[in-house]
Amino acid sequence: MEWLDALLRYDGQLFLSLNGHHTSWWDTAMLFFTRKESWLPLYLVLIWLMVRSFGSRSWYILVFLVIGLVVSDQGTGIIKEIVERQRPGYDPAVSPLTHIVLRKGGEFGFPSSHASNAFFVVAFTGFLFRNRTTLMALLLWALLVSYSRIYVGAHFPLDLAGG
Repeated sequence: MEWLDALLRYDGQLFLSLNGHHTSWWDTAMLFFTRKESWLPLYLVLIWLMVRSFGSRSWYILVFLVIGLVVSDQGTGIIKEIVERQRPGYDPAVSPLTHIVLRKGGEFGFPSSHASNAFFVVAFTGFLFRNRTTLMALLLWALLVSYSRIYVGAHFPLDLAGG
């Protein structure tokens, strides 16, 4: 499959280009965006907005949000074990050139659980609130989370697209 080999080579080149721009300040900033613990304030604000907007019905919404996040997270984990695409830090073609800020997670990276979870939250809350400002803010957050995964050396761009 020539087209797949060409796509994966391009993905590796794009990864190296995006991963190659680093400073100690950006290392710290991207670690913040990539760590799931940093998402807690955002989740608390979203929960508060749900309770404020939907009152007693917010519990049903929160249950569906949690179920969706679990399915998103666990589903990507299952796909990773089936596809077995190595993360940049494990891929011999790009590993020596990769700037790794955080080595965490398993050997395989397709699809990205971070991207899947972040974009699930964007889609779910965008549908729920139907507010353009909220949607744009969450979309920016999801894009920053996704880029942070390239920056810290955890994922190729196609891993994020798959997520």
